[in-house]
Amino acid sequence: MGSVFKRYCARGPRCTQYKVLGEPAKLRSSSKSDLCEPCLREYAESVRASRVAQWQDEVLSAIESVWTERDQAKSTSKASLWDLFDLDRDNGGEGKRHDRGECLSRLNSSTLTKLRGWLETNEEEAVERHGRNAFVGLRAEVGLHAWLCTWPSDKPLLPDKQDATPSFDAVGYKRSGRAVDVTIPIQLALLRDERGYKSERDLSKDLGVPRTTLRDIMKRMDEIGFSLEKFTTEDLNYITRGPKHES
Repeated sequence: MGSVFKRYCARGPRCTQYKVLGEPAKLRSSSKSDLCEPCLREYAESVRASRVAQWQDEVLSAIESVWTERDQAKSTSKASLWDLFDLDRDNGGEGKRHDRGECLSRLNSSTLTKLRGWLETNEEEAVERHGRNAFVGLRAEVGLHAWLCTWPSDKPLLPDKQDATPSFDAVGYKRSGRAVDVTIPIQLALLRDERGYKSERDLSKDLGVPRTTLRDIMKRMDEIGFSLEKFTTEDLNYITRGPKHES
């Protein structure tokens, strides 16, 4: 008799059984799915399927593309929407987006809006899986990218600089040309919500801003009652740039 072709879970290194087995779980010969049973229970409605909605397919393709570019070992893995929570947010740098930012920047406004809706529909499960801070942070980041997608190409992200173009890394520019990360209030709010005490020095280091700048940002956040549950781009501009002055 010829050898029987062995099939493995399409989640690859991301398979729930990978850490235990050292490889993706083998599939039963009778299985009609390309996921193992544990992964089916974990990711059944969040992976690519033949009848998946187009927006979901676009998100999954973006995740898989980032995996392929960053780590060839994951290039054959089938992504789940839940993998958005695990995309690296610390491997960015000069001229380079972090993995999550790179993934979200590849999606259009309509897809991002539907993704935010999916997150809100699955809020309870998301909080159970990853914690409230992670959920609120991802939802805010998705919403901010969706807004940036709709920003007119001929209008500066921040009003101080002529001929500026919107940045999909959520970075604006002051008159001096110095970059200003308008997501700092979001990051700071998440850090302040984490368990355990963080000193002003810790926050300054984590956010990469001088302590004097951090104090100004915190003061303006408290002044307007900034909340991750509801904020506007004007709030972000005011907090990161301060009051608008005449030329």
